[in-house]
This record gives sequence, C-alpha cells and structure tokens, in this order.
Amino acid sequence: MTAPVDTKPATDRHDSPGVAVAVPSRPTPLPTDSHLRSADNYDVWCIQLRGLIGPDAYKVMTGTLARGEGGISTLDWDRLNEFVVSTIVISCHSSVIHHVADCEHDAHAYWTALRDTFRPTDAQGALRLLTRFWSLSLPTASPEAFDTFAKDYKATLAALKTAKVDLETIYSSHLLNALPASLSSLQTSLAVANQSTLPRPDAILEVVRNEILRTAPSTSGVALLAARGNDSPPRSACPACKGMHWLRECDPKKRDEYRAKQSKQRKERAAARLATSTPPALPSSPAPTGPTAALAELLETDGHVRQPPPVHLAPPMHAFARGGLSGKNGLKVTGVGSLSVKLTGGRVVKINRALLVPGITVNLVSTSQLYDLHGVTTTFGKDAILSRNGQVIATGSRLTSNLYRLNGALVDPSAAEGAYALLASGSATIELTTWHRRFAHLSLRSIDALARSKHVTGLKVDGSGRSKTSGSHICNVCHVARSSRLPFPRSDSIASTPLELVHSDVLSINVPSLGGRRYVVTFVDDHTRMLWVEPLARKSDVFEAFVRFKAKVENESGRRIQRFRSDNGGEYMSRTFDDMLAEHGIIRESPPPYSPQSNGVAERVNRSIVEGIVSLLAQAGAPKALWAEALQAFVFVKNRSPHAALSGNVPLAVWRNRPARVDMLRTWGCRAWHTITNGRSKLDDRAIPLIFVGYDGDTAAYRLFDPVTRKTIRSRDTRFVEDEFPLLASRTAESSPAQAIEPADIVVTAARDDPPLGVPPAPVTPAAPPAVTPRAPAQRRRQHRQRPTRLTHSISSRILSVRPSLGEITRVKAGLKEEYGIKDLGAAKFILGIQIHQRSDGSLFLSQRAYLEDVLLRLDPNGRRTAPTPMVPNQQLVPAPDDHVPTPDFRRRYLQAVGSLMYAMLGTRVDLAHVVGVLGRHAARPDNTHWAAVLRALQYIRGTLDYGLEYTPDSSPLRGFEAYSDSDWGACPTTSRSTMGYVFLLANGAVSWSSKLQPRVTASSTEAEYLGLSHACKETVYLTQLLGELGFPAEGAAVLYGDNQGANALSKDPQFHNRTRHLRLTEHFVREQVQDGSICVEYIPTARMLADAMTKSLPAPLFERHRDAVGVRPLRARGGVAAKRQS
Repeated sequence: MTAPVDTKPATDRHDSPGVAVAVPSRPTPLPTDSHLRSADNYDVWCIQLRGLIGPDAYKVMTGTLARGEGGISTLDWDRLNEFVVSTIVISCHSSVIHHVADCEHDAHAYWTALRDTFRPTDAQGALRLLTRFWSLSLPTASPEAFDTFAKDYKATLAALKTAKVDLETIYSSHLLNALPASLSSLQTSLAVANQSTLPRPDAILEVVRNEILRTAPSTSGVALLAARGNDSPPRSACPACKGMHWLRECDPKKRDEYRAKQSKQRKERAAARLATSTPPALPSSPAPTGPTAALAELLETDGHVRQPPPVHLAPPMHAFARGGLSGKNGLKVTGVGSLSVKLTGGRVVKINRALLVPGITVNLVSTSQLYDLHGVTTTFGKDAILSRNGQVIATGSRLTSNLYRLNGALVDPSAAEGAYALLASGSATIELTTWHRRFAHLSLRSIDALARSKHVTGLKVDGSGRSKTSGSHICNVCHVARSSRLPFPRSDSIASTPLELVHSDVLSINVPSLGGRRYVVTFVDDHTRMLWVEPLARKSDVFEAFVRFKAKVENESGRRIQRFRSDNGGEYMSRTFDDMLAEHGIIRESPPPYSPQSNGVAERVNRSIVEGIVSLLAQAGAPKALWAEALQAFVFVKNRSPHAALSGNVPLAVWRNRPARVDMLRTWGCRAWHTITNGRSKLDDRAIPLIFVGYDGDTAAYRLFDPVTRKTIRSRDTRFVEDEFPLLASRTAESSPAQAIEPADIVVTAARDDPPLGVPPAPVTPAAPPAVTPRAPAQRRRQHRQRPTRLTHSISSRILSVRPSLGEITRVKAGLKEEYGIKDLGAAKFILGIQIHQRSDGSLFLSQRAYLEDVLLRLDPNGRRTAPTPMVPNQQLVPAPDDHVPTPDFRRRYLQAVGSLMYAMLGTRVDLAHVVGVLGRHAARPDNTHWAAVLRALQYIRGTLDYGLEYTPDSSPLRGFEAYSDSDWGACPTTSRSTMGYVFLLANGAVSWSSKLQPRVTASSTEAEYLGLSHACKETVYLTQLLGELGFPAEGAAVLYGDNQGANALSKDPQFHNRTRHLRLTEHFVREQVQDGSICVEYIPTARMLADAMTKSLPAPLFERHRDAVGVRPLRARGGVAAKRQS
C-alpha cells in the first residue's frame, strides 16, 4: 500500500529552510480486519503501521524527531504530524478510539496512549501471546485452512519477537499450558501471581506437585477432620458392579447390597478374632486428661436404652487393642477397638475400629469416610445432621469455632468426662430442591455432582437432599415438562477446539411472545457445548442473527468459525448465506434430506429448550406469551449446568477457561421486590412487587416483569421471595367456577378488558362493567328497567368510576362490593392500553407508550429513523393506478398498520388524527407510496414515544369547553372534497377531536368552513349535555371558534342567500343553535386555529406549536410532565 506524496522542496514553502521531505498528501487506511481492536493484534498493527507511514513519519510518531529538529522544516513536521494522526485514527476500530479522545492533536500523544494501553509489557501480556501461540494448529490439509493458519502463525510470531519474550518465560508458559483442566484454578493463580514475570519452571513444578498430593485420596488409617470431594478418576473398577466409577456413584441398589455384604463379612471376622484371642492388657499409665478417640465408622444401630447415663464421650482404655499405626502428620494410632454411643434420640450406635490416638486433643469423626464407605450424608447448617437413605441417624450442635459437636454419650460411663465428637463445616447451605428450581429443574444427581466439583463457585448444597437422587424425589413440574421418548443416539466425534464446529437450527414456537417473536435460532459450539439463542419474528431473519452471533463469539474467543452444520431449511440455504460463508472460509456441513439425526446436537438442544421453557412457565404459572423471557433465563442456566458430553464439566467454564459463578441464580417467576431509586417522594413506597424473569447477561442486574404495564425492566436493587409465585396465584384464582348474577337496578355500560398479569380478579367472575353512569334521569332509568340484562357469562373486567364527588364514588364502590364481592384496586393506573399518571398537584397524564412500542416492534422492527411530523408537509397522496392490484399480504399489513395507528389516535395521540384519516382513504388499493407514508408516521411515533395527553388544573371554576373548527377546501386531489376537523379542550388538554372528509364537494371555502362548523356544532351540543350530567351545567352559550369570517357571518344571518340556497337543511344546524343561544361562533386568526392540524400536514414549527396547545406533551424523566403550553 502506498500513499500519494508531495516532494516539493522545503525552500519553496513559507517557513524556515530545511531538508526536502516526502510528505504523503492523504492517509491510506489499513484493511478493516487489520484495524487495532485489542492487545491481541497490537504488535501486528504496529508493524503494519510502520510500513504504511514511512520512516520520517514513524520518527515523529515515536517522539525521536521533535519539531524543528533533524533539518526538517516546521511546516513539513506539522504535515507529517497531521498525516500520522489521521492514519492512526482511520486504522483503529471504533471500540478503541476512546483511548485517544483526551489526547492533544499530537501524533506522539496518540501513539503513547495506545502503546500504554495495549502493548504487552508485563508477564500477562507475554502469557497472552504465548497462549495464542501454543493454540495454533492446522485444522485440515486444505489450501484455505493453510493460508489462514500461516497468516495467524506469522502474525503471532512477529508479535512475540516485538515483545522480546525471553526463554524462561516461554518455558513457564509452556508448562502452564500443559496442565490439565482440573488444575485450571491453579493455572490462573500462578499466571496472575506476579505482574512483571512468570514463576520459574521449577517453582511451578513444585507448586503443582504439592497441589496434586493435597487433592489425592488418602490411603492411611488416620481419621480425617472434614469431608472433601475427589475429582480424579477411580484407580480401579467399582467393587459393586465392576464399572469404572467410584462406589458412591454406583447404582444405589447394587451399592447397598455390596455394603451389606461387606458389613456381614466384617462382623464374621471380628467374631472369629474375639473367639480365638483376647486383647492384650495395656501397661498401667495415668488416665488421659483429654479426649483420645477418633470415630471412623458408623455402621449399625442396636436398639434403644430407657435410662441414658451422663454424657461421657471419652472411651474406656480397656476397649482398645494395642496397635502401631502412624499417620502422615506424625500422630500414632496405639489401639483399635469398638464403642457404643447412645444418641440424644435414644438410638444406640455401634462403632467398630475406633482408633486410639494419644496425640490429639478432641474426638474426631471423618465425614468423608462416612459418605464414601457407608453412604452417610452430613448436612451442615444451624445444626449438623447425619442421615442415610433419607433417615436421620445423628445430630450435632454448632460451636463458635465453626465446628460441630456430636449430640450423644458413651454407653460405658467409665471414661473421662468432657470428650466430644466434632464435625467440620463450611458456610451456610441451601436445600437441594431449591437449587433444583434455580437450575431450571436440572436433575438432582447433576446438581449434586456439580456441588462436589470445582467447575462453579457459590453452589452450596444441603447434603440431606442428596438421598433424593436415587429416584425417590418427585417433581410434578418435571413430570409435566420432561416426559419424552428415547433420545437421539450420541455422536462420538467432538471438536478439538472452540468454534471448530458450530451447530444451528431453528425452533418454531406456536405462541407469539410479548414482542411478537415466533421462532428461535440456536447456535451450539461442538467443543464447549456453549449455547447461544436469539428469538426471531421471521425465519428470514436467521442470516442477520448468524452475522451477529459470528461477530460476538469470534471477538470474545479470538478464534474463527471453521465449520457450520445446519439442516437444509430455506433460511440456511440462501445464496446470501452461501456467499458469506465462502467469503470467510467457513465450511458448510448439511445432512442428507429428511435426516434430522445427522444434526443431533442441535435437535437435542431444541428438546432441552422446550422442556426448560415449559418447566419454568409451569413452575411460575406464567402465560405462554412470556416464553421468550423463560428462554433467555433457561439458556443462562444451561450454560452453567454440567453437560454429559463434557464429562460433567460446565460449558461456560470450558468456554472461558475458569469456573462459572452460580450464586446469582434465583427461582424463575418468583416474587421480586424492586427498590425504587428515582422519581419517589418521601412518603411513597420504597419498593414495588414485580416478577423475576431472567438475568441481564453477566452483569449484576436482573430482569423483572411488571404485570401491570407488561414491560420488563433491569434492576440490581432487588429482594427475592423464592417460594411465592404471583402469576401462579392469579392463574389459580381465574380458574374458579362462574356464577350467575341477578340484574341490578344500576345503569351500566359493559366493555371487556383483559386484566393485567399478576393482578388477581374479583372472587366473583361474572362481568363487572368498566363504566358506571350514576343517577341518570328518571326517564332513562325507567327505560333501562324495562329492558333488564341478565349477566351470566364469565369474564374478567374492571370498573372505572367517574363522579365529581368522591363520596358518591365511595358509595357506589361499597354497594358493588357488598352485592358482588368486587375488589377495590384503588386509583386507575392502566386501562384499555392507556397508562394513567396522577400527580399530587391534580394534573393527569395519559400515555400509550407500551402499546406504541409493540406497534413499532410489529410493523417496523428494524427501523431506527425518526421524523419531526407525521406526514411530509403539504404532501398529497393520490390513489394507486387503476391496474394496480396489491397482494393480499401487502394489503393486510397495510390495514393492520392503519388500524394500529387509529387506536393510538383515538386514545391519546391527537397529533395523528389527520394522517390516519388520509391513510384510511387508500385502504382499498394501497401501493408503495402509501406504505412509505405509513413508515413516515411510524418514524414520527418512534421519536415521540414519551408523548401523551396532559390535563392540568386551573384555579378558575370549570366553565366549559374550548372548541375549534377548521376546514381545508378542496383538499382531496381526486374528488376535490374538503377536509374538516375540530378539537375540544378541557383542563388545557383535548377531550374530543375529529378529522374527516366532507360528504360532498363545496363551491367555496366559506361553504366548506360552514359545513365544518355544523359538524363541530353537533359535538358541542353532546359535550355540553355530558358536562351537565356530570354536575357541571353550562353557564351561557358555548363558544365555537372559526377562522373564516364568511362562514361565521353565515351562521348568524343568511346574508349570502343567493350563494347558499343549495345548502341542505341539515347543514344549517349550526345556525339554529346560534339562534337558540346554545352556541356562539367567534372568529380567531388562522395562526391560532388549533384545528388546523386536523385538516392538513403542517410544517414542523407550526405543527409542534399546535400539538403542544392541544395538550400532547412529553412525560418528564423524573415523573413530571412537560411545561404547559404557551398562551
């Protein structure tokens, strides 16, 4: 790569004389894949950058050539500096540019900032390079694979040479890389022990040897203090079934038979020894002053004793035979005998082969020996519990030294007093069944094995639950979700490195999620069995999902995908997909047609996903629409669960080469109390009850579901109640039988509405209306009594009561509660998709943000643009050509979009009235131009999601409405009919609005405005009557504003009779109301005509002013609303 240069002599420039220097006129960028991204490619990037900018510019960059030195003019030096800065900026990835954001415009400063950030100057950087070097291998003998391998090999070798890694570091790195996976934690500890250098090889060998000896199983007869796991493979076959596993992992039935046989043989041998010889007497010596016995085996129970002797746990000396064993720690076993211990519950336990060790100060029992030899499980918590086969054998009390004292006494009281058996303990544990729910109903055996391993941290299991792994544990949720046929046969071929082979498949879900997703694409790494998923709205989105997955995993692992295996579905076999795989050198592997077993890894993952989702939904009683949240939570847990293909290891631990944390896991669907951190007054609740539905990646936050708004939030300030499932309680309440209700003497208007998730309905399920009309006139009440309605169907509804008197509302609610047992939900917050914000100052804010977000996700999921107005100013949409016939799918999608916008317009979005009316005129034959107008409206909504209707109180008494009427003469380009509209304001916000095409062509603008006044007059009469029924009678005539002087005059006096004689009688309705004194039509300038936005598409400044005037304003971030409209 070369850049154009300017070799004009320095003497011709307006600067001090100097040497002529070749200064490139513009920088030449590096290829995209060579940009600086991380410390992994820093050294290669430096080499490429040096060759790109040339020696003179390199000296300026490294600071060896200062300004004004080396015979180079200051102008040439400045040009070199500018060239280097530009080259560095365009050769860095966007993710690392922030490292030079605070630097002055100086090439050396840029270079120093990047060097200090990415150059491997310490042991960690050298180890990172060497680890990448050891992992390089040629996967296949193909030209493409060799070219990739050679490129990576040369780049890594050049980086090592630049870093100047010494041989001692190379030896140490190779030794650390050769350690097995079981020593991964030790490997990490040695690597980070010193930031400047790695430990010497001999030091590493010594540490590794000590660790292996420490974790190796003990072969001496010395009793152990505490239980410890054994991760190494068995040295011989299982004595019970001859399989290659530990005895504790054997089939419970075979294991118990073997132990019973061994116990019987031991008893027979002991009886034979006692019959042929007597224990030799011990020489006389003073009695020991402290406890001297070690309890090694707990074998059987002999019965109960009625009168327990005092607590004496020190053994009698004559009970031990002389012996000569010695342990590794120097203590000598001087005798072996049998003891009988009476426990606090009355049970007598016989103890054989108790070791007499004079050198210890307490009696000790080995919990690991109890478990390995006899299946006795020790559970540590507030107390210690020893159990076998689900039955408690003994208990212990906790001491201040984090040890436990065995509760019991020796049957023979002749020993010294005060000797106790101690059990070692760890930190607090949690019941196994709780972890079973946290791990999305993973098998108890797998959780138990995981707890004994080192693959995860924070998993502390109550040992009493381990007996349930034999099959006695019954989980109804597992029966519901995991009943299945025999699985697919396993494949014996496993990839040797991460991303060598990736499996993929698409899973179809027959229920749309809350976000409209119906499919799930899965990606599984064959080597680590790491699973990634992404819910999709359409199968055609698989390609974009794979591109995102590829960028994520390759950036995280530093490796490249080599092979990709999927079925022959159309979503995978497109030409675009093939071209992308070929471009990146990825080999496609497709199974034969109708052979899903060939893609068994992905197919088995699909089954696990469905089982996990059904388990979580059934456990929490959640609706099926929450399957996407359950999916992400299940995958999060599955990647932290043991996998059979990894011999019990954890996918995430293998992928990241370090133990995975699981202490953050919680039971899905449980109650979660979210602490409110902002927007809360001093007397408001500090926390709100939500529902836990997932994890926010690797952060410390959780995903919580609000059943009222049906939205999910992220929170780290959360407290969980893991045995409470609100959705399950709500689901149980809804299943109660329906009852019939006798007709009541109350005027109701029924309207159905789905209740919010998690809010229990009233105990009585028949319909309760969402609107109650209080105290209608007597004639209207008589009419309703003549036509009573018997409500016998079972629906779940809510009542919204509106009255000027709070006492009247209380009276109505008390009557309904007494008659039907309804539940008072308090002030309205969410109804018919509209969220209601009530402020302490009396203001009211109505928002449909949640509904509009769903509309955008459904109609324009990939959109990012916003627009200042719903329509292009002064735009005229014309019908499609006569020969245009839209496809059924296109027309259905257009109708869905218009209907969705219409519901928002009818609820709170007054600013959408005109665009909805225009789009609805072309519903019969829409084309691409009309769909572009729909997208424009959606872009406007995307930028105004926080907008809603605001109503603010006023100090003056309520007098009536502010009514505005306007018309746009001849607005329709094809029919020449006019558009008329009106808007009515109350409490500084719109309460009624309209935008529609007039029924006929008008001869003049005056006639068009006159028809608009008649249209608005009808609404004025209705709203005036409604206010009167609510207790606010009108005082005087209602004022209706119009901006056409001729139409206003015509409503008062027919002075233009010759020009208006063709008007229909019904169109003179406004004149009659004016003459009766019910309405007064007044003039207002066009600039202040708020209904102007109902009739035409306005420029952004005028549109925004009218929008604010009708009360459509944004909701403030801290809970307030935008400023009031300007007068």
